[in-house]
Amino acid sequence: MLTPSELARPSQDNQAFAIHDSIAAHYAAMGVRLRPESDCAVHRLELLRNDVPFESPLFRVNYYSVVLVHGGRGFYRIDGRRHLIQPGTVFMTNPGHIKGYGAHEVVAGIMIAFSEAFLKQYVHENIFDVCPYLIAEETPPGQLESDAFEPLRVIASQMHDEFQGTSSNRQRILGSLLFVLLMRIGERFWSEYDPATESDGDTRIVRDFKQDLESHHRQLISGAASERRRVQDYAAMQCLHPNYFSTVIRRKTGKTVTAWIAEKTLAEAKAQLIRTDDSVQQIATRLGFQDSAHFSRFFKKHAAFSPSQYRRSPCVTLPPPRSRE
Repeated sequence: MLTPSELARPSQDNQAFAIHDSIAAHYAAMGVRLRPESDCAVHRLELLRNDVPFESPLFRVNYYSVVLVHGGRGFYRIDGRRHLIQPGTVFMTNPGHIKGYGAHEVVAGIMIAFSEAFLKQYVHENIFDVCPYLIAEETPPGQLESDAFEPLRVIASQMHDEFQGTSSNRQRILGSLLFVLLMRIGERFWSEYDPATESDGDTRIVRDFKQDLESHHRQLISGAASERRRVQDYAAMQCLHPNYFSTVIRRKTGKTVTAWIAEKTLAEAKAQLIRTDDSVQQIATRLGFQDSAHFSRFFKKHAAFSPSQYRRSPCVTLPPPRSRE
């Protein structure tokens, strides 16, 4: 797992960019303090940055974001493309893109940042089936007239108010509101989206890998599979040499195949710890680990908590346990 948020890497156009390995790390770079384990954050754009004009450095993050703009003008960059920001703009980004943004005047709106773990725990356990555009390689911004934009703005404002509140059910309420927002965005902009239409060769490899990764972990959770897959297993599923496969994934996403696998496993592990009352040993076995000790070492390495500590953490809002048959 990448830890220094200031770590610089060259982008494809040889510009350096920062890597932020969590929502908290990126927000810290913007001067906003969050709990280190925060998996969802909602803030008003005009409060995050109002020293116009400005242009941010390039950066890459490991979380999703949805931004709704209702005032001001500016731009954002994603993988070398520059897009206009203006009232009525709705855009979202997926993990792995190289991004940047700037403004000519103060931009007003709401930014919602959330991790895959939050999606799985509080939004929908099969979210990538319900909202397949979340694994899309290209996520161009959308533009809405005020009457169509307003319902989305209302949902986002409710999320902001809830995020600022102190309800013991805050995470579950945020997850429910985010589910509605993602569904509405899907209806507006992605109703005809089909992952199979992303025909570029490299893009297809990444898309199929993400789908295979999701499918395999679904099989692990359901009991239809019992062993964890390795890099060569995913390469073989696309009839590709592991070296070529690894190069494409790293070049297109900025992360290794191993990192993708580890992050997916961690997200599923967190979801199981929160959504079920199964023992750590049962969860370890379900996810394909040889024993609970191996699973615990893996979890602590990537989450900085042991599974038991994560489950009883006061920073995690626990929904009622769901027993498995």
